[in-house]
Amino acid sequence: DAGESLIAGINMLSKQEQDGPIGAQFKSAMLEISGMLTQMGDIDKKTKARMVEDADQFRPWPIALTFDRYKARSVVAKRKVENQGIIMRVSPVSSVLEDKFLENYCSVCFSPFFEKRKIQCQGCKKICFCQTCPQDSHTPNECKLLSIIFKNPAKYVVTNSRDQRLLLRIVLESIQPRKRVHKSAIYDKFTDLMDLNSHPLHIDDDQLLTFRRAGDFMLDFVKNNLGLKQLKLTSSDAIQIQAIILQNAHEITCPLSGATLGVGIFPSGSYLNHSCYPNVTYHLDASGCLVFKAAFDIEASTELCISYTGIVLLLKLFENQICTIQYLLILNKRPL
Repeated sequence: DAGESLIAGINMLSKQEQDGPIGAQFKSAMLEISGMLTQMGDIDKKTKARMVEDADQFRPWPIALTFDRYKARSVVAKRKVENQGIIMRVSPVSSVLEDKFLENYCSVCFSPFFEKRKIQCQGCKKICFCQTCPQDSHTPNECKLLSIIFKNPAKYVVTNSRDQRLLLRIVLESIQPRKRVHKSAIYDKFTDLMDLNSHPLHIDDDQLLTFRRAGDFMLDFVKNNLGLKQLKLTSSDAIQIQAIILQNAHEITCPLSGATLGVGIFPSGSYLNHSCYPNVTYHLDASGCLVFKAAFDIEASTELCISYTGIVLLLKLFENQICTIQYLLILNKRPL
């Protein structure tokens, strides 16, 4: 529809206008729309292929992936889901704690070591686990590379290591896929991550330059320190991964304070679109998987949506609005 409108607009221009700055803007917009339509077509094909390839993974859950020209990929309920019913459970391709929580929280389930015994990695001396979580996600290669980063923070860490650790784990996932330690969870492959939306219009030139530098550094860092002759990933792939993280990563927050504990990338969880009135909530469970639940009874064929801003933030916004209303009522001497 937008393309047809642009074509109609160009035809209304005079030959001189078409060859001038206005015509150039129309043509540039047409190229962008053409690129977006091509990308949407690719997403449609990949969505259908994913549902066939991973049918066994999706079958236990009451969801179906769909595609249309307006919303692109989305998730709908394939049967009625009752309030608090589990929509799906997704294992992370990569999830990492904020630097300040590394030594006091489990790097898998993100829970504090109040009552759980702390197990510290004896290699890097930074990554810690509780006694109930598997340690498979912290591979020997990751331990080796993190040891180098943590021992030379002035050389390798600009502000904090969170984003570096997230990117590192994804690069390592492309070399050797992680082990399946969760019995009832969707395991996204590296290719599923790369199929997520990362539209370049959302990235400015400064951000693109930052992505290029960080990506090139990480690829060289992994290749040189692991003694690899070459990696399958290119510089463009590393930029795309960071763009995907920027647009699709889930912040993992403390359910009580709303503080950000870390961040994770759960590709299947990113298929859910945003709504200011979400019918699905999510939380990190005791094994480090992202669990999506129905916020209330959901009928079959209904689109499943989450809030990208997070429920805790929404509650705080509502609280602020209520306080403002109460304050205005008091000023006007009206009863609450």
